[in-house]
Amino acid sequence: MIMSEDRKNMNNGRHSIYNLEQGSLAYDSEETRIEQLDILLDGFMATIAEINGLEKAESVLEAAGFRTGKILAEKLHITYHLQEIENWLSHIYKISDWGNVEIEHLCLKKKTVILRLAITSTNEISTNLSIFLSAHFAGLFSYLFNENMWYRFSENKQEDHMSSIIEISRSTNSHYPVQPIRTQEEEQIEYLKTLVEEKKNELTNTIRELSSPVIPVLENIVVIPLFGKFEDSVAAELTEKILNGIIKFEAKYLLLDLTAVKELDEFTPAILRNITQAVKLLGAQSFLVGISPAVSLGMVESKIDIRQFKCFNTLKHALTYTLSVEGLQITKSG
Repeated sequence: MIMSEDRKNMNNGRHSIYNLEQGSLAYDSEETRIEQLDILLDGFMATIAEINGLEKAESVLEAAGFRTGKILAEKLHITYHLQEIENWLSHIYKISDWGNVEIEHLCLKKKTVILRLAITSTNEISTNLSIFLSAHFAGLFSYLFNENMWYRFSENKQEDHMSSIIEISRSTNSHYPVQPIRTQEEEQIEYLKTLVEEKKNELTNTIRELSSPVIPVLENIVVIPLFGKFEDSVAAELTEKILNGIIKFEAKYLLLDLTAVKELDEFTPAILRNITQAVKLLGAQSFLVGISPAVSLGMVESKIDIRQFKCFNTLKHALTYTLSVEGLQITKSG
């Protein structure tokens, strides 16, 4: 219950007294009024909107109003009794100059409330204040009903006065004030993750298309320059590209140029062996070209049978050999 008609609080040696019947607030024995909250809220909203956008600013304002309502109800020990609720709402907001709050409908069983906030023509309620107050009452009745409540706000304008209607009912997850911000942030993060993954895949596909091209250099001879390391997926695509190139250019000789391969991992020797064997099944021969000392040592340490590979120091040497096998040679014209 509200413990007394006059509620006394002490803060740093100073006294404040709420008189619910008169709707007044005295601070150090002097009458005090809490005014122009709408100005403070407008500044608060403008600051948050500038940083995070208007939609998030409204959600923050709702969350602030919701929590202050719960805190206020808890501090004043509001109970479940209809008479006390009506008495409390009739007086407490007078000290804030927000207008008169009346309960038009309250069903404790269904947990529904309709409030009318009467505003004089000289003190119209601002959009930001309406958001704050509506969420504030939602928080207040959430404490009272021990269940998350939410609101629906509407205005009723007449010639001599204006009133605001605030309908309070059970909340759904989509209405809970903090959830929309988190949901939007999570959706934005997921969108960015998807975008990054798509760009990554596009870049990977572009690199694969540009890397290790099948180059026909002379009749019956193709060259494949190899780069970097080879994962299983890359090795499978490389093998397929090579075999298609052998068929497309009707090649009899495949020169695998390892000049750009500076290090040899544990998988590359096996991949080279598989490519060589697959090419052989198509009736072509494979030669390794441009092997560096580091790659040479790596091949030996891998304990793979290097006798199955025919190797050349440079591409020129490999071309000269293949031409000689075909009974051809390169001569200078003129």
